[in-house]
This record gives sequence, structure tokens and C-alpha cells, in this order.
Amino acid sequence: MLRRLAILLLAVLCMTGARAASPLRILFIGNSYTYTNDLPALVRQLAHGAGRNVETEAVTAGGVSLQWHWEQGTARAALLRKKWDYVVLQDFSTLPLTDPQAVRQSILLFDQQIRAAGARTVLYLTWARAGAPATQADLNRVYYGAGRETGTPVAPVGPAWAIARELDPRLQLYQSDGSHPTPAGSWLAAYVFHITLFGKAPRMADVPRGLSVAEHRVLLLAALRAVARSDWLAGFGERSAVSHD
Repeated sequence: MLRRLAILLLAVLCMTGARAASPLRILFIGNSYTYTNDLPALVRQLAHGAGRNVETEAVTAGGVSLQWHWEQGTARAALLRKKWDYVVLQDFSTLPLTDPQAVRQSILLFDQQIRAAGARTVLYLTWARAGAPATQADLNRVYYGAGRETGTPVAPVGPAWAIARELDPRLQLYQSDGSHPTPAGSWLAAYVFHITLFGKAPRMADVPRGLSVAEHRVLLLAALRAVARSDWLAGFGERSAVSHD
């Protein structure tokens, strides 16, 4: 009898360990705003630093839209290749300004397939170009609107950029083209995704290589404020207050 109980307990422990080791899988679909500085790898690095087992993959191409990804087919095939937990959608940076309906339609199409695959959509709200900061409000409206329509969370990277620039105008988030992110800009995006996905901020003491302590603190504060405001705007009230690991 005791031997049978010991075998049963061992089996339960093995099953629990297997579940704990099962990784959270995140697929990113987008363009150069996703692959510059390898944003998926930064998100994975932050998660690992917090003790979370996360795997990331990306389907990206420079200068393309979600409509292009839908029609080209590689991203749709990737959705079916393995079991995903989250799929991040990032559209062409200025398309919400010139054709918001195209952005909405692409998000709706992908979201239907993502749900059918058993995953959850996360929308990557990008930043305004350096020379046109006022357009951030229009980007926000399109992504938050799509988030409410589909019932999906929005990772408010663009709003976090705006907050960070207000907190410290000396921060270099843009490359010289006024569009693509510097490493600091990509780290800020990774902070936003970490908080959006896990409900907790990266630890204040964990300063990524290449950032000063002061930069790290400003970026982290900007990410926290942006996500807190995004949750309120989008109506996702289920999550408890964001906290630090």
C-alpha cells in the first residue's frame, strides 16, 4: 500500500513538473519595428530574468502591413505550426493614419484565426514618427478601437514613448531616421510587453546592458504609466494593480 502511494505521489510530482516547465509561446507578426534590435528576444530575456519559461518566434519583413502578411500566407501558416499562447500583431507604422479601415480589417481577420488556433491576440500599438508627435492620438484611436472591438489587450508602446520623452527629453528613442527604435526604444517596448503580458514590471534592479540606471528607471516608469492608462481606456479591468517583481 505504501509503495503504491509513493508511486502515485511520484507520478503527480512528475506531472506538476512537466506543467511548470511548459513554456509560454509568443508569436510576433510585423515588420522592422519588431525585428529591429530583435524585440522578441528582449521580451524573452526579460521573462527569463523573472523566472518565466518563454519561447518567441517572429514572422517579419521590412515595410510590410498586416494585410500583406495575411495575403502572403507565411504568418497564417506559422499560426498552425505549433501551439501559441499569444500572437502579437504589428501593422505598418503610418497605415492607421492613412487607411485605418485596412488596419481594422486585418486585425479582425487575424484575430479570428488566432482564436481558432487557441491563442490570444495582443495588439502592438506603435509610436508616432519623431517629426509628427501629434499623430500618436490617431494611432491610439485605431488600435484601442480595434482592441475594444475584438476584446483583445493593447500593448501601448507608442504612448509609453510619448510619456518617456516627456519625463526625459534627452532620451534617444529614435534612430537618425526619426522612425526606427534605438536599443533604448526597443527596451521600452519590451518593458511594455512584459507588463502587458504578465501584469508585473521587470525588477527595478535588473538594468539591461547598454542602459544607464537613470534611463532604465525612466523607461520603466513610462511603461508602467502607459499600461495603467491603457487598461483603463480599453476597459480591461480584470487585472489587479501592476506591481514589481
